[in-house]
Amino acid sequence: MHGFEVKFLAASPDIEIELATQFSLKEDIVCFSLECSDSINQFDILFCPETCLLPDNLTVVSVAICHSIPDEPNGNFRYTGLFRNRPNIARQFDYIIVPSKPKDDEIYARDFESFTSKIYPSDIIKYRSPSVCIIKGGYPKVDYWSKHFFAENRLNNTIVYAPTNSRQRYSNMLSLGKDFLLKLSKELPHFRIVVRPYPGDLECVNLFQSLDVGNILFDYTASGFHYLKDAAFMVTDRSSLAFSFSLSAKRPVVFLKENDDKKVNIPNDIGIDIYNIATSINDIGHYITGDGSNKFDYDGFGNRFLYKYLESSTYIASILPVMASRNIDPEFISVPREPTHLMTINDINCHITKLNEMWPRKTKHQDFELNKIITALSKKITE
Repeated sequence: MHGFEVKFLAASPDIEIELATQFSLKEDIVCFSLECSDSINQFDILFCPETCLLPDNLTVVSVAICHSIPDEPNGNFRYTGLFRNRPNIARQFDYIIVPSKPKDDEIYARDFESFTSKIYPSDIIKYRSPSVCIIKGGYPKVDYWSKHFFAENRLNNTIVYAPTNSRQRYSNMLSLGKDFLLKLSKELPHFRIVVRPYPGDLECVNLFQSLDVGNILFDYTASGFHYLKDAAFMVTDRSSLAFSFSLSAKRPVVFLKENDDKKVNIPNDIGIDIYNIATSINDIGHYITGDGSNKFDYDGFGNRFLYKYLESSTYIASILPVMASRNIDPEFISVPREPTHLMTINDINCHITKLNEMWPRKTKHQDFELNKIITALSKKITE
């Protein structure tokens, strides 16, 4: 296939630029657009995060790229949970590129069929491929950061504190964050301490903006690169930004934990976890001077944790013609997408009951998909 066009929609700028750069190397077959105003259907293939909600009349090949690395680095993350919490994946994407490896490094199509097969009426998925293909494609953001931001000379005079969403059950920002920042600021006055709130987390903004300390700054930028590139190390509770940072910068992360915190199990390859704020500052001092940095195995962890570590964007560029042609590479995990055929009101009511049981959390995406299905089935009854 030659001369096809690629569209990026609401994706991370660094992922867009990294992929676009790799695609542009294939000058004989690829051109791309970053213009949001362009009509999507005029392109051949669309890339966007799995969080996007796309229209039913989308005729282009659609590819989802996970917007962040799962924050369970020991292989506990199973992508079946992703399909359950964001069922739009099963309806609107032909391919989904996943970044990290489960513990056994295996993904089986049979585990996903309950989320893709006989869920949607044919009218909703008529423009989609017969299967959803899961691609072990890695994380292009790590490629980009490694090449562009952490290859530069760094000042090494910054500590970035990036807590995860305070609404998450494993966040400890509200209980530990403020005291930790004040102690860090007092004992390391010559360092610039940058607080990077989770996007849209007003609890975090309200808590830390009251701090009137000279060496504490706030970063609300889209990427955070301006400060991250100068960071001696990063502090977080469980933000997945920790893995992007450490694997790109080859610098450690300090994981701030509750004393009785059993929820976060962090590998020692990329950092340490600390519990007692009163004694922890001295314990992490050797990161600032660089002492002890040789004990970390960033590349070893990256190769165990991520698919196509530091080669994600080149791999995605290599399979671009396959995806644009709606074909299936032998490495893809192909999950059938069979429409549901319901004839009676009783069948429809039973189907809705089943979906309510399968999507118990009622996330925004679950509610959206359930309403879409109910609307489509109600229309079928009236026809």
